[in-house]
Amino acid sequence: MTSLKKLFYGGRIYTMADSPAVCDAMIVDGDHISWVGSSSELSSVPSDSFELIDLDGQIILPGFIDSHTHLVFWALSRQQIDLDGATSYENALKIIRDFASKQSKSDKSWLVGKGWKREQWRKIKWPHKSELDRSVPDRPVAVFSKDEHLLWVNSKALAIAGITGQTPDPEGGEIGRDAGGETTGILRDNACRLVLMHAKPPSRREAETALKPAFAEMYRQGCVGVTSFDNIYGFEVLQTLDIAGKLPVRVVYHFPHDRVTEDTILRMKTGFGSEFLRIGGIKIFADGALGSQTALMFKPFADSKDNMGIEATSPNELRRIVGKATKAGMACAIHAIGDRANRNVLDAFEAVGRNVSSRFRHRIEHCQIVHPQDIKRFAELKVVASMQPSHATADIDLMKRYLGSRQRDSYRFRTFAKLGLTMCFGSDAPIEPLNPLHGIYAAVTGKAVEGRICFNPRETISVAQAVKGFTIAGAEAVGDAQRRGNLIAGKKADFIVLDRDIMRLDAEQILKTTVTATYINGELKYCADGFPD
Repeated sequence: MTSLKKLFYGGRIYTMADSPAVCDAMIVDGDHISWVGSSSELSSVPSDSFELIDLDGQIILPGFIDSHTHLVFWALSRQQIDLDGATSYENALKIIRDFASKQSKSDKSWLVGKGWKREQWRKIKWPHKSELDRSVPDRPVAVFSKDEHLLWVNSKALAIAGITGQTPDPEGGEIGRDAGGETTGILRDNACRLVLMHAKPPSRREAETALKPAFAEMYRQGCVGVTSFDNIYGFEVLQTLDIAGKLPVRVVYHFPHDRVTEDTILRMKTGFGSEFLRIGGIKIFADGALGSQTALMFKPFADSKDNMGIEATSPNELRRIVGKATKAGMACAIHAIGDRANRNVLDAFEAVGRNVSSRFRHRIEHCQIVHPQDIKRFAELKVVASMQPSHATADIDLMKRYLGSRQRDSYRFRTFAKLGLTMCFGSDAPIEPLNPLHGIYAAVTGKAVEGRICFNPRETISVAQAVKGFTIAGAEAVGDAQRRGNLIAGKKADFIVLDRDIMRLDAEQILKTTVTATYINGELKYCADGFPD
């Protein structure tokens, strides 16, 4: 039996397209949108031709696209040690001890986690392996900082990795040492790999089990697709689900650049894939992060005389990788936080010239601190600015502490919007919660969810601009805008229903807004109580 087309009416529909920008009726035929327009145009159409869905004053938007996540890592991290919210060093240690106590005593496998941020503790101090040894003496422990550029490990983990005070720092990383040269248990950026390579990843079945509630959370937040930056293991997990027809959200995947696997990865092509899983490109790191003080800067951090961050990849190597990837047909997504890192990446893109395929766009992930001289280069080089509004509000205190007056060069949302370049938004989950409405609120108000005022209100943008960043811009950034991202005839029926009109109400209402329904390919994936479907 052929199912009826669905006719949605009785509420404003924001298409995020030029025409019509707003309408009040939409027809969904199977997995795609077949018509949008005015309900008055349908007065002569028999009502029994459709399954009628009355929005009752609610609104429809294109489904949210989170353009920067670590999907598999996020799903797994929801079941691991979580230090986000720890109020002190002692509180963080207690959380770790409590987590360890709930594990099987016979299990001596790695304990891993994330989320510590020393600037949030009542007394700011560096974590040390000695206290971690006392808390968990019998098994290796490795816990990422909130920005995932520092790793706090115990002596057991260091011993397994063979790291001592005499171990040289790897390129693009640092092994923390005290004044006497003894390791402290803190690893920075590429040094983290020295330990993590020894931690056995969860089985694919464990990862698939962790992904099920993660997908459900995505539906609840109105997120229909992501761009994900995980490792090869993460891709294998998602590919297994996709082959089995069990991957329910759209994923564009970027592989981590590794010299060992470079030739293999570059045999692939950006855009290749299936309905739900496609190859995006390769991910490269130009520097570290602000909170870890490893972002690559032109001048030292405000609380330091000589620390200007870490150069994770040299300018010459960036040019080599970008040139080779471009020639092979693979887009590059390059992590750059500091102003010097952003310039190095722009220089690499410029060196490639205009010979970039129209099939894909190179992009910079984060673009957090950009020197004024480099702003226009994003538009001139047609570089995608992939940014995370929730970082802007989460980092308020860090920017004041570490950047001083240079904080004005951070998170240039309005400046980039005026240039007309593609600016897509994401959460960087699990670093920040996967919640596009909170990201929209941050971009529009410049405030954190708890109400703290932004450092740079001159860079806030309109609700429509923020919604664009979480919808059509996310599709444009990965070369998929012809298929999805807005609501016009022929596009995929990926859309959400919100209980209030965030385009017309006071911005503070965004935090009170609820996703009442999420559709992917015209299929209802989530609905709140009372939604009429």
